[in-house]
Amino acid sequence: MPNSTSRIAASRAGPAPAIDVFVATDRGAYRAGDTVNATMTARDLETRALSALPLTAVIIRPDGVEQARMIATEAGAGGHVLSWAIPGNAPRGTWRLEIRAEADGPALATTRMMVEDFLPERIDFTPNCPRDRSRQAKR
Repeated sequence: MPNSTSRIAASRAGPAPAIDVFVATDRGAYRAGDTVNATMTARDLETRALSALPLTAVIIRPDGVEQARMIATEAGAGGHVLSWAIPGNAPRGTWRLEIRAEADGPALATTRMMVEDFLPERIDFTPNCPRDRSRQAKR
């Protein structure tokens, strides 16, 4: 579940927020020491880009403790980017990335990311091409 949005579910009571934020990470699972790259967009209720709106990213560890807080870099047209290096001694488990328009305000968008000990799957193969086809490709 690497992507999340602040869009309100039909079951939620009350008016929609004036700011709609979407956040996505480049992957959903990471290893300690990896870098998380996130992109965010901020729009108003008419889907117009909200430029010059600073977005604060709050990174929460699996035990609920705040690990880091930083301002995302504005990328234009309501877009923002963020890179965060996961510490080498990071606790394993599900982390949260919360995006806020006010540093101490409510999260407008949240996404989860897993920090685990894993090795990506690798495919071991030996290419087997007929010799005359490989010669034709070089011409």
